[in-house]
Amino acid sequence: MEKKTVLIVGGYGVVGSQIAHMLHERYPQLEFLLGGRTANKEAPFISERVKCVVTDNKSTNPLEFIEEPIALVINAVNDSLDNLLRVTQEQEIPLIDITRWTERMEHSIAWLENKELRAPIIFSSGWMGGTAALLSKLFAHNLQDVTVNIHALYSLQDKAGPNSIDYMNRLTTPFHIANRKVYPLSDPRKVTFANGHTAKCYRIDTPDHLTLLRFHTITEANFRITFDHILINWGLVALVKSRVWKMLSNKARQKLLYNPGEGGPHRLLIELDGVNENGKKIGRTISVIDPLGQTHLTAVGAVVQAKYLLENDIQPRIYFSEDVGLSKSTILQIYDEYGVTIK
Repeated sequence: MEKKTVLIVGGYGVVGSQIAHMLHERYPQLEFLLGGRTANKEAPFISERVKCVVTDNKSTNPLEFIEEPIALVINAVNDSLDNLLRVTQEQEIPLIDITRWTERMEHSIAWLENKELRAPIIFSSGWMGGTAALLSKLFAHNLQDVTVNIHALYSLQDKAGPNSIDYMNRLTTPFHIANRKVYPLSDPRKVTFANGHTAKCYRIDTPDHLTLLRFHTITEANFRITFDHILINWGLVALVKSRVWKMLSNKARQKLLYNPGEGGPHRLLIELDGVNENGKKIGRTISVIDPLGQTHLTAVGAVVQAKYLLENDIQPRIYFSEDVGLSKSTILQIYDEYGVTIK
């Protein structure tokens, strides 16, 4: 691979710095710019191929202070005004975005709808950098009429970044599953994760249930979450159902849910129910465990997408995480390299 420069916006944050370190180790010929709003920031690790630069997604030109030609931008912080999305298109720079939740992603897609795209865009904003949707699509291979149920066990000890709980502001906003209106923290399903932890998982709105339905073989997709603390689960559901949550300030909500610890594993349980070519009902269960937690798993998800863009000539259009043009064995090998167990 020829010498290229990759810009990671939010590159010295919790997730962005892990993406940077992983790609730095994988691609010795690449140089990295780690963007953020703080000038003269120290890089999270020392390398002649890494330097920090000023970027601000709230600015009309987030790349204003970037002088080097950029081969790829990975966005790991909110781009609520679509400024980075717009500028990367104007400058014909491929973009991977891992930050847009469903409503924001739909808004961005609508904005792009009538525009001639100049560079590929990968919205890898589903759960864990698109990991949940990608694995659901991979393991649904050869099945028809598939119902996907994704369950996440969220560790309150995880080293989470502040953007990881953005969903808390949408816990009173209804959304749609297969044209059916549903509410966050409703319709619980009791599941047992690979570590033996049994809990009720509740609906939340993530892009996974939207993007997976683009495939004609998948008829329904659902995402549910539970915390590894029974009192937090019970209290959060009670606050939302009683409408007290809607009255709380963002600061109060954050105090309840954002208390990053020293680290904890992140677990997914994906259940697929469909039929094979003979019409026989088939059920598949995939367990995903990342001992290093949700920020690490999100970073690995971004690395998978970066490999696809960096090593292939990709046409300008909108892609999602599950569109990645890599073989199943290659994708699973990448997760395995970073200590993620999938079985």
